[in-house]
Amino acid sequence: MRLLIPLALLAASAASAQPVSAPPPLLPRAQAEAIGAELSGSAALRTVRTLSQYHRMRGSDGFRAAAETIRDRLTAAGLEGVEIISLPADGRIYYGTQRSRPGWNARSADCPGRDQGACSRASAAARSRSSRTDTARSSMTAAT
Repeated sequence: MRLLIPLALLAASAASAQPVSAPPPLLPRAQAEAIGAELSGSAALRTVRTLSQYHRMRGSDGFRAAAETIRDRLTAAGLEGVEIISLPADGRIYYGTQRSRPGWNARSADCPGRDQGACSRASAAARSRSSRTDTARSSMTAAT
């Protein structure tokens, strides 16, 4: 009985798997191969590292800085017409069935009853992210 379930799962997955030579589902093969040639694990890691520096709660300065980073990278890659669309988030407006949440920015942290060394490092990291966001914002203002 124990062997029957894994064998049934294996048979089901083998039956549903597409052959390796099957064409990509939504794009012509040439387009899929062109996209594949542009993908880079190291570029993806750089993007994740960059975006993780920001406190990205909706409506926060860090969310805006992250959006600006993506916009700048898309523009540098040659994409035209890239823009950031801002919507009000005041806690009263509804988008569909969800009430918008007011934006907020992390400036410090308090960790009562926790390892104070870890708490100090977390607070310092929040201040550092905040200053990077402010620097990015002021350089964007100066550039425009």
